[in-house]
Amino acid sequence: MVRLEPVLLQIPSSDASAERAVFLVRAISSDDVAYGEASLDDPDLFPLALDLLSDAVAHTEPEDYNLTWQRMTAQLAEVAPDPPGDHVAVMGAIDMALWDLAGRKLGVPCFRMAGGRRAPRLDCTAGGLRVGQDDLDQTAQALREQFGAVEMRLSGEATRDVPAIHRLRRALGEMPPLMADAGAGYPDMDDARRVGQALEQVEAFWYENPLPAGRWDEYAALRESLGTGLAGGRGLHALADIEAALCAGAVDIIVADLRRCGGLSAARRIADLAAIHGVRMSLHCGASPLAQLAAAHLAAAHWHLGPLEVEPTDSPLRELVSPAPVFKGGFLDVPQAPGLGGQVQEAVVERYQVAMPDE
Repeated sequence: MVRLEPVLLQIPSSDASAERAVFLVRAISSDDVAYGEASLDDPDLFPLALDLLSDAVAHTEPEDYNLTWQRMTAQLAEVAPDPPGDHVAVMGAIDMALWDLAGRKLGVPCFRMAGGRRAPRLDCTAGGLRVGQDDLDQTAQALREQFGAVEMRLSGEATRDVPAIHRLRRALGEMPPLMADAGAGYPDMDDARRVGQALEQVEAFWYENPLPAGRWDEYAALRESLGTGLAGGRGLHALADIEAALCAGAVDIIVADLRRCGGLSAARRIADLAAIHGVRMSLHCGASPLAQLAAAHLAAAHWHLGPLEVEPTDSPLRELVSPAPVFKGGFLDVPQAPGLGGQVQEAVVERYQVAMPDE
C-alpha cells in the first residue's frame, strides 16, 4: 500500500533575489518514505493531478512500479487532460518515488532495477549560462574549470545570440565542448539556420531546440544542412510525439527531463526508442539534486545516454538530498546505496514547505 502527499517548497535562490518553487510528491509505504519531483507550469494543478492519479497507486506495492506506471498512463489517456504536461510531470514524480521505495525494499540501487551499470561515473554538462549576463566570461571559465563542457541558453534573437556564441567560445578556449539551447526560440527558419551556422563555426557539440516542437521536417532539413548535432524533445510529453521526431530524422540527440517526461519508467521507454533509431539521449537535471541522482541511475544503465545536464547552485536546494550528488572533474558518481542512493532531508522540507495553492 502506498499513500501520496503533495509537498510544495519555496527555496531562496543563490542571490536571495527570488525563490524557486519545488514540487515534491511524498510516497509513504508501510515502512518507508520517498520523494519524487515534478517540474510544473501551473502550480494550481499539482494537488488536482496527484488526487487523480492516487487511485492507480493506492493498492499497489512499490515493487510494482512498472505496472503502476502503466496504470497511471492508462488513467491519463482516459481522462485526457488538456494540456497534459503537468499531469505527466506529476505522474513522473510518483514514478521517481516508487523507484526509490522499490530499490530500498529490494536492497539494490535503481540502476540494477534498470538493467545494470556501464560505468561508476558519468560525464556532465554545466548549464546555467544566459545570453546577456554581465559575468558571462568569468562564469563560463569557472564552469569550464569545474565541468569542462558548458551549455548556454540563447535569447531567441539571432542578432544577440550569434555574437554571444563567439564570445562564449573565446571565454572557454578552443577545446572545451560547447552546447547551446535555443528553447524553441526561433520561429523563423532563417534565424535558426544563421545561429546554427555560428555554432558550427565554433565547433559546438550540439544545438538544442532551435525551432518549435512538431516542425520535424524543418528540423530534419536544418540537421542536414549543419555539421553541429541537433538536439531536442525536452518539451515533449507523449511517447508518440517523441517517436514522430525520431521517425522524421529530426534530431541527433533526444533530450528529456525526468521531472517532466513521466519519470524513470517513461525515460526508459524514450531511451529504447532512441536506440532503435540510432540516436543518443541526454537527460536535463537542472539544479535539482533529486533529479540528478535519478538521472544518474538511468544513464548508468544505457550505453547511449549522456551527458547529463546539471546546473550548479549555491542555494539551499543543494541541501535537499543527503548524501548529495558527488561531482568530480566534470563527472557525477553513480550512487551505490539502495534506491536512488540519497534521501530527501525532512528538516529541509520543514524549513521551506509552504501551503498548497488551494489551502
